[in-house]
Amino acid sequence: MVNILVLQDNRAGNNKQALSVAELIAREIPSNIEIKKVDYNSLNIVPNILGIMPKFYHIANKKEVLELKHKPDLIIAAGRKLASVALGIKNIYDCKWLQLMWPGSIAHHTDLLLIPKHDNLRNWFYKNKIIPTLGTPTIINDAKLKGEAAQFPNLNLIQKRKIAVLVGGKHKQGELTVEATRSLANMLDAINQDSKIHYLITTSRRTGTSQTSVLKQSICSDYELFEPNNNNILNPYNAYLYYADEIIVTTDSIAMLSEAITLNKPVYYFDAPQLSSPKHKRFYKELEDLELIKNIYNYGNQEFHPKINFNDLNIQIAQKIINRLALN
Repeated sequence: MVNILVLQDNRAGNNKQALSVAELIAREIPSNIEIKKVDYNSLNIVPNILGIMPKFYHIANKKEVLELKHKPDLIIAAGRKLASVALGIKNIYDCKWLQLMWPGSIAHHTDLLLIPKHDNLRNWFYKNKIIPTLGTPTIINDAKLKGEAAQFPNLNLIQKRKIAVLVGGKHKQGELTVEATRSLANMLDAINQDSKIHYLITTSRRTGTSQTSVLKQSICSDYELFEPNNNNILNPYNAYLYYADEIIVTTDSIAMLSEAITLNKPVYYFDAPQLSSPKHKRFYKELEDLELIKNIYNYGNQEFHPKINFNDLNIQIAQKIINRLALN
């Protein structure tokens, strides 16, 4: 039995990735997964650029984090802020450390690194520690989504073909402009000229109010629209993915694209000026080359279905981790 400690903080995307990797490993070998939430103190804003700060200098709940049910065999952390915490626990328990994303100057202390190919990291010194990944690790599949989908029986009653539309927004290197949002709305109506499509649209917490308004005012087709900022409504994101016959994703989110292609359904991407960074473009270009996704502007030209099963790639990653760290 492998004891896996998953560190989490206030970044939902990173947390989901770290837990996904732990669960992928647990599917391959018997494992106990323990999750520890790390709370940061005011020193959290001080960067540990040289790796010389005390390992827990920015942690507000150090005592709780170190009170573990089992001595860990493996720590999984995602992002730089949790990297120093992972190193501190590794030093205490003499266990292995799997880091998702580049941890900075303390990378030489890791046992293994999961680095997305689209990050374009060329560091030959660490090449023997790096497992490159296509997109972000995820365990979403129809079986996992089915339970949540049952909470939205009205979606199953829709007789038209259902297309989930995952809309992002502003990020560090780009944004979904109002003009781009209007183009997306027009495209949705253009590919639904026969009125046989019902759209299941969800925006992101990064989607601006102006952009959401444009969607509501511009789309003439039948649709449902969920806004994550409305905390009073149950989130149908997973139900949308489950019931969707096809999926459309804006290119500003690598995580959304990764989740969409995991379901082995036809996935189309929507890109626009200012929307995607060079990193995003590398990612969806690679997916397009592998025939996992198509440009929405090519919708309807010919029948499209992904050529490979993305879940198989995730399983291969888990098996590589197990073998490289000698966990079995």
